[in-house]
Amino acid sequence: MPSIEMDTLENIIQSGQSSGPYPKGTKVLIVETKLQGDILNLGIADVTAATKAVCYNKDIQQKLETGKTFLIRNFQKGRHLVNPPQPQLVSLKDVKLPKPGTPQKLMTITGEIVQDETTRTVASGQEVRNIKIMQDGITRPVALWNTASTSPAKSGDRVTVTYVTVKDDKYLRQLALGTTSQSTITIHEPQTTEALSEISGAEVDEQGNILFMVLHQDDFRQLTLPLEKTDIFLVGATLDSKLQTIGSTKYKFRVQGAIIKDMALAVPPATTSTNVKTKAKKSLCL
Repeated sequence: MPSIEMDTLENIIQSGQSSGPYPKGTKVLIVETKLQGDILNLGIADVTAATKAVCYNKDIQQKLETGKTFLIRNFQKGRHLVNPPQPQLVSLKDVKLPKPGTPQKLMTITGEIVQDETTRTVASGQEVRNIKIMQDGITRPVALWNTASTSPAKSGDRVTVTYVTVKDDKYLRQLALGTTSQSTITIHEPQTTEALSEISGAEVDEQGNILFMVLHQDDFRQLTLPLEKTDIFLVGATLDSKLQTIGSTKYKFRVQGAIIKDMALAVPPATTSTNVKTKAKKSLCL
């Protein structure tokens, strides 16, 4: 009997095959079953991913019991399920790895995008875009794969991402999240908030907006000051000269998403102190 070439659920889900029987087999644990008329709906998982399956064969249905492990082959990958249930919403502080030997569970997460990178193509030919999402002071890296990488969501947007997996990223040395082929990204209406932050760096983009990298709650966040508002920071100076004078000064930002609506020094400098410093500098020059 010829050996069966095996594959993981994660690879099957990410594969581009959309018609005909899948050429490889896979070993899965049945975690859920529900009979609807003549159709048996299944929740299946392995150590890499979890997904839904449908069985139409009545002779096989009675053998598929929750808690049992099966080798399946000659199955066909479906495009989507009608009204699939959304995975449970999990707070970023509660995200954790499954126990050893237990199947990977999908989840839904929500939060604000505080860092966004350019989409790139990896060795496998897949496209990935790395972002960071923050919720209640907790920040997690999230890899947006393939279709998800084209989402219009940007830094500052509050989003909900469904069908997310978690892994222990050896390179980042922390838990990292990733989308699957079933993931959806919903962008919520941004709220106006205030933040007290220190400016770590800044640059001007092609449109003339100032892009600030600020330190907020021990993590970096990117904020954008629109072109028409840049003078509230520059006050007639150049960006380079302004950055040389601010040091570790903290600014109070009023932001909507990642767009700065207003900003000001947290503690305005005293006029007297400024005059003293100016005179001292002049004395040194004489």
